[in-house]
Parts: sequence; C-alpha cells; structure tokens
Amino acid sequence: MAKEKFIEHKFNKTSLALVNTCNEILEEYRRQGYRLSLRQLYYQLVARDYIENSIKSYKRTGEMVSNARLAGLLDWGMIEDRGREVHANSHWDSPADIIRGAARGFRIDRWEGQKNYIEVMVEKDALSGILLPVCSQLDVRFTANKGYSSSSAMYYTAWRLMGAQRSGCEIHIIYLGDHDPSGIDMTRDITERLELFTREKFDLHVHRLALNYDQVEMWNPPENPAKESDSRYQAYADKFGESSWELDAVEPATLASLVRDQIVELIDQDQWGRVEKQEKRMRDELEGFADVYRTHNGGQIMLAARQMYKALVAEEVARMDNDDLNTELHEIAEMLIKIGEQDRLFQSQEDLQEWANELRQEALAKVNGEDDADDTEED
Repeated sequence: MAKEKFIEHKFNKTSLALVNTCNEILEEYRRQGYRLSLRQLYYQLVARDYIENSIKSYKRTGEMVSNARLAGLLDWGMIEDRGREVHANSHWDSPADIIRGAARGFRIDRWEGQKNYIEVMVEKDALSGILLPVCSQLDVRFTANKGYSSSSAMYYTAWRLMGAQRSGCEIHIIYLGDHDPSGIDMTRDITERLELFTREKFDLHVHRLALNYDQVEMWNPPENPAKESDSRYQAYADKFGESSWELDAVEPATLASLVRDQIVELIDQDQWGRVEKQEKRMRDELEGFADVYRTHNGGQIMLAARQMYKALVAEEVARMDNDDLNTELHEIAEMLIKIGEQDRLFQSQEDLQEWANELRQEALAKVNGEDDADDTEED
C-alpha cells in the first residue's frame, strides 16, 4: 500500500521522532519480507530502548501509531491486523486464467514417502504472518491456537495424527508459546489432550520450540510481570520468578529460522527432491493445458481483431490522403497491440509487434494495389 493522509494531526518533537523510528523499523522488516503487528512494533521499540515497557506505554504507542497512519506518516500496508481479515471470492478473466492460476498453486503432498509427520502450532494468531509462510513453503500444516486450543481442534488434529501414524510415520508437534504461567502450561495441555484423543496408541513427540528459559537468557527480550491472577502463577513463579516474556518480542527472523531448521532436520532430502520433480512435471502439464486453451481461444479473438483492423483501414482510406495513411495505420496497429496485451494472446511483445506489422503491410499492399488500379483506369 502507501502512506495516505486523512486527518491533520500535530505531533510534538518527541512523538515525531518516534514515528520516524517506526518507519525505519518497519522498512527494515519489509526488506526481510515481514509485516509487523502493532505489538511486535511496540516490542521492537522497547528492545531498542526508545520507550519503556508498560501497559501505559503500549497504549500510548498504539494511539501514536494510529494517528500517524491517519496523518499520512506511516504506510498502511506495513502493520498487519490478522484478527480482522476480509474474505472474498476469486475471479478470473478467462478459463485459461483459472487453469494458469491452478498451475501456479498446484501442489502434491511433499511429505509423500517421508518417515516423519509434522504439524506446527503457535499460541498467538498475530505470529501467523511470520510462521505461516515457512510452513507453507515446507508443506507443513500450521495452526494458530489463539490461547488454549479448543477440544474440537484437538479432536480433529488427533484424527490427522492417527491417519499419519497408520501410514507408518513418526508424529511430531512443534509448538511455540509465551513464557508465562499459561503459555508454559499450554504445552502440557496440548500433549495430554492429543494423547487422550489418540488413546495413547503411539508415541507423540511434542517439541516446545519457543519460548524457553534458556532462549530468554540468550536473547534477553523485554520482560513483563507475570499475571498473579493466573491460577498457575505460583508454580510458575517458584520455578522462573515473577517475570514473563512474550513470543511477540522475539525477532521475527529468529522465529522463522527456528521453525524452518526444526522442520528441515526431520526431512529425508532425497525423497523430498524426488517428489519435488514429480510436482514440477505435473505443474508443467497444467501450464500446457492453459497454453492449448489460449491458442484455440486466442485464434478466435485474433480473427475478430483482424476484421476490426481491416474495417478501420477501409474507413481511413476513404477519408484521408495516402501520405498520412501509414502513420494512421501505425496508430491503429498500436491500438490492436494494446488489445492483444489485454487479452494475453501472445507470448511476448515481439510476437505482438510482428503480428501488427504483418497486418499493416497487408493493408498497405491492398491500398497500393487499389491506387495502381485507379491509375490504369485513368490511362
């Protein structure tokens, strides 16, 4: 998107400097391929010592960011809100387009023939924008649990796991959550409920990939006081103390690399390469179907375009001198080139130009022939 101004807002010198810092941080992550949530941006400001870490500071930052976007100082597309997504039907210009779109999105099960089955779960939906692309690229099922997962979600996950186990796979769940009383307990909850719904028929490997205490010590993310109102607070405080840490505060690239490395470690690369080649052959086959359709349908459109071109040429010949005819024909040909581009009839601009030149020469030859005939009659 872009920066777009809707209101006038006067920022003081400190706030304006902080807005500029936000722009620098957002641009830094844009270059890495990430969009940040408001909370992730806030933690970046905290981690870089621009602001304090408190509830009041978070609310103040949220208000400043909102005003800066409305005032045209922050790019609307750089901060994401995954909790409020719009859903709409897809549309295509032609059957060839939908076939080509299907070819681009065509996938077969990359894990066919692998000995491991993997699913990735994260506590917060706000981190989906970081982890979902990794899981999609590696063809791994991803779930944002949004806190403690529901019984329905755990039940259907268990069915998938049992199906994979019957195929001879080892089962791995990769989990990421906050380091706080509930976030730590969610790993236990997931493990116990999946064991319940699978009736403990096989070994279930649940990997708590982050956030762990050794990572807190290593990365030193901004800390928050643990919630004393949480029923699990005392057990947590006895083990870890009174502080807690959010997954949002960890560098996005670090989280993405953690998940990617853990998944890749469980892949048989030789088998992966064989399936990848098979997928490419099938995708090329779909692309071929689109080319066949375009060639057939494109021929019909080209015929109509030729007829329109010749009608335009006849009209021009009737009302203008031959000296200006070539220039006018060129303009008409350029118009047809635009039509051709819009309907995607040709593989390249060179193909379009060659076709237009051919039509132009045909028309000129016809006009010159008619002029020669007129000269003969006058003689």
